[in-house]
Amino acid sequence: MKTGSGPISERRGDTTPGPKEQRGETPGPGSSLDESAGHSIGRSQIPAERGGRTGKAPFRPLGQEITDLPNIVTLLRIGLIPPVLISIDNYDPRLSALSCILFVIAAISDALDGYLARRMGLVTVVGKFLDPLADKLIVLSTLVVLAAAQRAPVWLVVVLMARELAVTGLRAIASQQGLVIAAGRGGKIKTALQLVGIAFLLIHFRYPIIGFDYELDFHVVGTYLLYLSLVMSLASALEYFKFFTEAAARQAAELEQQGITRAKIKERARLRKVKLRELKKARRHRLRAERRARRRARRAPASSIEASSIGGARERESGGAAGPAAGEAMDREPGRDADPGADRDR
Repeated sequence: MKTGSGPISERRGDTTPGPKEQRGETPGPGSSLDESAGHSIGRSQIPAERGGRTGKAPFRPLGQEITDLPNIVTLLRIGLIPPVLISIDNYDPRLSALSCILFVIAAISDALDGYLARRMGLVTVVGKFLDPLADKLIVLSTLVVLAAAQRAPVWLVVVLMARELAVTGLRAIASQQGLVIAAGRGGKIKTALQLVGIAFLLIHFRYPIIGFDYELDFHVVGTYLLYLSLVMSLASALEYFKFFTEAAARQAAELEQQGITRAKIKERARLRKVKLRELKKARRHRLRAERRARRRARRAPASSIEASSIGGARERESGGAAGPAAGEAMDREPGRDADPGADRDR
């Protein structure tokens, strides 16, 4: 990938993506092994292609993307992590050599899936997620197990992990601000030293050098290589932060020239928050009113049924009380009609 002067440059217009950018890793938080894609920072751009280098490919479900050959290679790299960690043994040279061989295969597969992605023109969402994840998992997990096995200094592993987390956070912030951070020369050197150092620490034992009357202590050499990778890691991290601030300042100056100041951005954000709060409040009131209406609707039939039952009972009671009086009246009426003179005599 072509870059401007320095490790970070602002991209204007179309640029040719590097190996990792084709996989889609550059706009993301990055990884420990993604330091071979060149180093640039600029305006983030949505890739013009998803499934090929030329033109737009139709959207595919993630279940189909995961079956692409580059993503299968990445999954195999993740699958190599448990065998690498299990094979680390301080007392068995054969297991240590096996762990080193598996780790080297995993490191080579990182370059292989990038080559396949470029060759086949496959840029997928699954690849953007899996490739940096696999890189971080294989490196950091191996360093942690090496520290637990007392093959690597604990403080050194902690500093390397802190550096990776810091750069990952920086890339996340940069992506939110529309900037892209990729790896530079220092990152490439750091990655190479780190991978070779870990491979030597995995071998661990002394072995004679063919053609020389000398035994090489792989543990000591690997420790020194990790120290060198630590120096390059810190240097590249400082470089990232320095040029990120410079690029952010340039972006702020350009926005200010366009009349977009930080105060206006904050005011817009505040208004958006206020509007969102009002919408949420209105939604809560609407839902509360709907719940009240549903409760009233459920109570209305029950109350009408109860009122009708009470009215029917009262009618029956009133009808039952009026029945005997009406019967007595009916009994008296015939007598009156039969002997009206008896009433006069009385």
